[in-house]
Amino acid sequence: MRRDPRVLRFLAQARSESTQRMYRMFIQLYLDFCTETGRQHLPATSATVEAFAAWLAERPVTKGRNKGQVGMSPASIKLALAAVRALHHAHDLDAPSNRLANVVVEGHARERANDPRLHDGQQAPAIRLPTLSELVGACDPQTNAGIRDRAILTLGLAMMARRSELSIIDIEHLRDVEAGQEVLLRKSKTDQLGQGRLVKVPWFPAMPQLCPVTHVRLWRQRLFSLGITGGPLFRAVDRHDNVHGVDGWAGKAGQSLRMDPQTVERVIARAALKAALPNASSYKGHSLRAGGATVAREYGADVLFIARQGRWGEKSPVVFRYIRDVDEWEHNPMRLIGS
Repeated sequence: MRRDPRVLRFLAQARSESTQRMYRMFIQLYLDFCTETGRQHLPATSATVEAFAAWLAERPVTKGRNKGQVGMSPASIKLALAAVRALHHAHDLDAPSNRLANVVVEGHARERANDPRLHDGQQAPAIRLPTLSELVGACDPQTNAGIRDRAILTLGLAMMARRSELSIIDIEHLRDVEAGQEVLLRKSKTDQLGQGRLVKVPWFPAMPQLCPVTHVRLWRQRLFSLGITGGPLFRAVDRHDNVHGVDGWAGKAGQSLRMDPQTVERVIARAALKAALPNASSYKGHSLRAGGATVAREYGADVLFIARQGRWGEKSPVVFRYIRDVDEWEHNPMRLIGS
């Protein structure tokens, strides 16, 4: 019996756009692997999945920030295995066991942990307020790109946003209120029901130069002046400083109006390079998300409210990992010595 196509649509909607994109990439790699090794891709055996995991662990990385390394990260291999399971489920087939493949992944993780040349799992540095000030200062407020980038940087930190969340915001999803701004996230990694989440972004009265409400309003006003009153909030800007969707746009033909998550990350990297930050290339999309949690904790915010603002589960260990560096100093028991 064939699976009702409506079921496949609902399954697709249950995953974020970035996860769907990664699944497509890994499924193509899986099909390439099966072709290269002469294995049957559907239905696969547990031995095939195990061999696929080993293939990924030894495969040279040819693009992305890990270009030149040998073997994908254990986390990426696990996502690839999940994609293979999803491929089976989409064809109404039982997925093979990952038990053997998981042994390969665990062994690969141990090898990488013992290799001093690799830093797999090292977190991108959190962007704190002094760094955010330098990043914002590196964005030219006289250009469309600079106004947009200031809005991305400040809103991303205040929302503790994932790069994929910044990319899906539409102008219609913003609502000005007396206390600041409300942003509707119509889809998020942790929003399994697809109901959307309303994120409240307050004014920064003590730091107007870093205020997300101010910078988002300035960017929205610039869009309005260009005749853009709806659709994606964050759009590409070409080399002539023309905004995508306006006459004169000279960017890549067929490019979506909406900035993709990778372009959001490049905004951060470009600002870090312009600001001449030490280890500028280490700043990634998650630097804003981790930075928002870190800064909030530095100023005394309760962990529960940080988790809610960042859309983590209230018992999620992830948020504790982000704020650990702050707590290890602020709540260090040795600080009491001699006080």
